[in-house]
Amino acid sequence: DVSSDAESCPSCGAMFETKSKASGCSEWAWALVCVLVILMGGCYLLSANRTPEQKATAERSLKDSKYRQGVKDYLRSNLRDWDSYESVKWSYAEEGSNGNVTIIHKYRAKNGLGGYNLTTQIFELNDAGKVVDVVGDD
Repeated sequence: DVSSDAESCPSCGAMFETKSKASGCSEWAWALVCVLVILMGGCYLLSANRTPEQKATAERSLKDSKYRQGVKDYLRSNLRDWDSYESVKWSYAEEGSNGNVTIIHKYRAKNGLGGYNLTTQIFELNDAGKVVDVVGDD
């Protein structure tokens, strides 16, 4: 019997292959890489299997966030007290023939006397998400 700690054979002197401590870490690293590749492949398959309606909804959601940000940027520049702004409701209309989008937004903010007004405005935004026209309580 030869000890598992022996570096060579006691009879012939042949060297044993030793397993380095680093190889255990690299095995874990390879396992982690394999798991990540499998997860990324699964995510790709899930996104590839979306229906056209789901894809359109996802695209609309990204556009909506751009338009909401455009309205907020406009309000930030035009409200008396931006810190008092509180969103109440967002409503969307379809794109117009000119490519602009109409958003109806109801919000609460301080007026010039320090009281709060509930305001509903209609914002027309261009494709870049910049407000080009505003109609409503002002």
